[in-house]
Amino acid sequence: MTDPIEESILQYIQEQFPPVTGAGAISAESPLLESGLIDSLAIFRIIQFLEEAFSLEIAPEDVVGEHFESVRAIARLVRSRGASGPVQD
Repeated sequence: MTDPIEESILQYIQEQFPPVTGAGAISAESPLLESGLIDSLAIFRIIQFLEEAFSLEIAPEDVVGEHFESVRAIARLVRSRGASGPVQD
């Protein structure tokens, strides 16, 4: 994967929400909600990460399942808010 947005999101999710043993590796297309890897509380933690890491704001109307169904979907949401990559400290 060479997309810096997807890489950053994937790394965060792998660190914060490790899959159940035997579930396999998480990829950009892994079904996060459907698999139960993340839930509604996790979505709010991810939003906080996105807003800090990419210096953007996620509007309440953007907090819908389709935007959080996979790392790739989350990255599309981030790009739709104008981010081109993680903010460097």
